Amino acid sequence: MSRTHRPSRRARSGTDPGVERLEALASVLLAGVVLERGDPPRLVRLRAGSDDLGPDELELGVLALDEGAHPLEALVGFEAPSDWAAIGVVATGRATDLDSGRRFPTVSVQLTGRDGSWAATWRPLDGSRGEAEACSGAAGAGPLPFGRIDDALRRALGLPTAPPPAGTKMLWITQWLDAIVEAVAANDAAPRSRWPVAALVAMHPVVAAFDLDPAALHLTDFVAQGDKLAAWRDWAQLRQACAAGVWEHAELDPTTAAWLDDGAFARWVLGACPELDELRSAVGVLLDRAALAIVDAALSAWGVIDIP
Repeated sequence: MSRTHRPSRRARSGTDPGVERLEALASVLLAGVVLERGDPPRLVRLRAGSDDLGPDELELGVLALDEGAHPLEALVGFEAPSDWAAIGVVATGRATDLDSGRRFPTVSVQLTGRDGSWAATWRPLDGSRGEAEACSGAAGAGPLPFGRIDDALRRALGLPTAPPPAGTKMLWITQWLDAIVEAVAANDAAPRSRWPVAALVAMHPVVAAFDLDPAALHLTDFVAQGDKLAAWRDWAQLRQACAAGVWEHAELDPTTAAWLDDGAFARWVLGACPELDELRSAVGVLLDRAALAIVDAALSAWGVIDIP
């Protein structure tokens, strides 16, 4: 788990009782669950309203995961019992100081309540970088936190996650550029090698999706078809296809796709993609100027890069 670090600050959500309870619990866990660098994470749960508890009683449970285990291994696919009022993770990780760029070890707590409220806090492990920092939010107030852990905690409680990006265009673009890099590398082609435009276009997922003839596609048609694919295969449709086993993803099996919602699914799919800037740089090294100009023209038309 990684974070960025600025001078200590505390963002509070107000006087919402659910948030205040999570904030207090997060502070207790940060101080009371002693973790050293490399220690396995802890899963925590707060029970309330169960038959074996009084009306004002709460029960806190802490589970240490096995050495080397990741919290997602326990959370993905899990459905928390109805008497679990909150669920969370305590784990070590690393943060980056935005002023110096230095990375340092941290311990953090992330909690989500069944009502949709949330709280998070973290501090440096070495104690040399100031006080703990914290943030929180009430159900339905402001944007939701997101990240794989936050998404998994919300899904385990049956809660919606932050909404997905507006469309799937970036997914198809990164898959296209990644396919170009792999194809050129597989052919042991020299840098700045000449590649037919039709061969490059054929690697975009839109060609197989709509059974197109890449040699007959002009740039404007190619861009339009790419937009059409992004509009047709939106995140809801794509997740349903993955859950049905029709659309495959290396890191998401059908059961996991069905357990996620559209927002979490989109972020997890995009999170597995290489960065666009890195892909564009690799393509720039591998292709000749004429072929690269076509690729850049398409990327510019899709609005993901600016051509001077």
